[in-house]
Amino acid sequence: MTKINQVDITLRRNGWVKKFDADEPRLSEMVKLYESIGFEVRLEPLNTHISKEKCNVCLTKTDKKIMTIYVKPKVDTSGSSEIY
Repeated sequence: MTKINQVDITLRRNGWVKKFDADEPRLSEMVKLYESIGFEVRLEPLNTHISKEKCNVCLTKTDKKIMTIYVKPKVDTSGSSEIY
């Protein structure tokens, strides 16, 4: 098992859900969107070894900084149980 594969497994065990891979400008747009609807967002470098795509050549041969977006619901630490 690769180190990056272990990172993916650990994130999933801690409640993170993998959404998709993206680069700019979509990456920043999606981070803002997920945060605006109440999610924590975590970005990890693209791991082409565990990609579900059959061909990763275009992902590995680009200068773009492609990241994998993970999200999970924010935990309310305020102690408030008020629902809007």
